[in-house]
Amino acid sequence: MSTISNWSYTSVATITPQGVRDEFGDIVAGTPYGIKCTFRIGGDRKYTDKNGIEFTPAMTIWTELIKTDGTPSPAPTVNDMATCQGVSFPIRSVIQDDISMFGEARNDWTIVC
Repeated sequence: MSTISNWSYTSVATITPQGVRDEFGDIVAGTPYGIKCTFRIGGDRKYTDKNGIEFTPAMTIWTELIKTDGTPSPAPTVNDMATCQGVSFPIRSVIQDDISMFGEARNDWTIVC
């Protein structure tokens, strides 16, 4: 975790990948994992999803994609589920922000539900 984000990413979000289809065609969720983060439930900033539809988020998560065990995690994808403090929402947008200007190796991510 970068020295810049180390003080701010003190909460945990659980990401549950959307998984794969089983033999009956139903989607089976992947294995959930926790990431260090900070988050906001609600909000008023508008975002645009992959289909170009503007929306106001139910939840926004800021992270470096570091799991709770300290290892890097993969970036979540649209339609994975994100949970913070017992509240879950499907992910609608995943945004990567370059912070190399601060001399950090890991980028910041915004996960918008």
